[in-house]
Amino acid sequence: REAEPPESLTRLEQGDFDIVITADHRGGPSRTDARYDRVDLLFDPLVLALPANHPLTSYDAIDLGLLAEAPWVLGADSGPCADAGYNACGMAGFTPDVRHRVNEWAAALAMVAAAAGVALVPRLALGIPPAEVAIRPLARPAAGRTLYAALRGGSGETPVYQTVLDELLAQAGVFSAGHDYAPR
Repeated sequence: REAEPPESLTRLEQGDFDIVITADHRGGPSRTDARYDRVDLLFDPLVLALPANHPLTSYDAIDLGLLAEAPWVLGADSGPCADAGYNACGMAGFTPDVRHRVNEWAAALAMVAAAAGVALVPRLALGIPPAEVAIRPLARPAAGRTLYAALRGGSGETPVYQTVLDELLAQAGVFSAGHDYAPR
């Protein structure tokens, strides 16, 4: 089942979920929170989605600061997705001019395709972007989100959970090894 934090972690604590896959986020548990066993899965880099005719598409990688004046498409006000975008822009020295807020990455890419703004999208969520969207890696700052699995504290060594965690780690390794891509 899909549930955003904090609901996903609450449901984990209540026993509705056995394992939650989530991302570090503002208001989320610390790495040392005893309520959870945490297994880091991967770092998912953010990439920049630009309208295909944007002048910066001639760059192989983009310094995010070059887009300080651009209109932006970001995730909803709360949650890991919005946090990642705001943090990246903050590291580049600006607060984004957010014109549109969306909860789905496909919707963000559709807004970029319609030239409504630019967006930061996690590489894992990219899929196949619309033809009207150019994707470029960030030259500066390196930004992304850390995805992890959370279990109720003390349950991480349970054999059935360990089997699931081993497979999650194997798949995360496949993704991490193959996240290079050719810009479109």
